[in-house]
Amino acid sequence: MSDAFLKSGLRTLARASHRYLPNAASPSKPHKFPTTSSHVLIACFPKSGSTYLCKVLADLTGMQRTNFMQARTHGWYVEQDLYEPTLKALRRSPAIVHQHLKGTPPNLFLLAEYKVRPLILVRNIADTLLSLHDHLDREGPAVPTGYVPRHYFDLDFDSRLMSLIRMHLPWYFNFLAAWQDATSEIDQKWLSYEQLFADRVGTVRDVCEYFGIAATELEIQSSLDRLDADANATRKNIGKAGRGASLPQTHKQAIRELADCWHLTEKTSQLVGLNNQECELPEAL
Repeated sequence: MSDAFLKSGLRTLARASHRYLPNAASPSKPHKFPTTSSHVLIACFPKSGSTYLCKVLADLTGMQRTNFMQARTHGWYVEQDLYEPTLKALRRSPAIVHQHLKGTPPNLFLLAEYKVRPLILVRNIADTLLSLHDHLDREGPAVPTGYVPRHYFDLDFDSRLMSLIRMHLPWYFNFLAAWQDATSEIDQKWLSYEQLFADRVGTVRDVCEYFGIAATELEIQSSLDRLDADANATRKNIGKAGRGASLPQTHKQAIRELADCWHLTEKTSQLVGLNNQECELPEAL
């Protein structure tokens, strides 16, 4: 437990130093740039497949991956809000960005100012809870959804989950409500983890169309195949939809009670698996 706290920062910095280098595109493959947005921005839940999607898009387009945060805040207990000096510096260099970014007024202002259209990537909330738990076990407490106290790691499994529901899931509902309320203020497209992995080629094609990226199904499949062949290419862990159905009823009820505070629309609720009393994965998306 103490080792996780001591080593978490070093692991985060090491990952950050390598994750955002420009892609080495093949000389025979021209870069594909978006035509409807200055950048490809994935505003996402943590543990929602965002790294996977961005690496597919980076391979497909030859664009670099980066972020629009202050470098010193990456990975720690802070909101991943937009940082205008970074946006300004990269204004003429189209890039692929995935950021745990809420649709708050300051962020919406900068997105409009720099003509960036976001794609909102979410996931079944109960599945997300279990993935967050696994992430903390493997990689330590530096997460953007809030502070993880030291005693958390001394709790039993069910108590850890309840702690995350009460202390960290509110971040996810803030995210949902903010982007939901911003629907009329900024052009945006919503996507779920479940939709992405149910039809990877079709979903990536739709994402490309949204951002104005010209890509054929054969090119998309080739990028997916290259990523699948590289075992170290993504940070996807178990990657299984529907894990949250196994949560105890007390935990499902706690999630439901939290969700009821936010008055999400039926569409938003369905995307995160809250369209029934069991908090289970919806039958169809």
